[in-house]
Amino acid sequence: MGQIILRLDRVMADRKISLNELSEKVGVSNVNLSKMKNGKISAILSAGRHPGI
Repeated sequence: MGQIILRLDRVMADRKISLNELSEKVGVSNVNLSKMKNGKISAILSAGRHPGI
């Protein structure tokens, strides 16, 4: 199984978007996005979006 490498800093800079704006657009809290950005967590599962989980 491969590892997903997160590059939120680069994507945010390229699109000139803040963490708050990204949070609103993708429906993930600022706290969780920040943790993803800093490598503290690799993914967030949402029961509302993945009903079988």
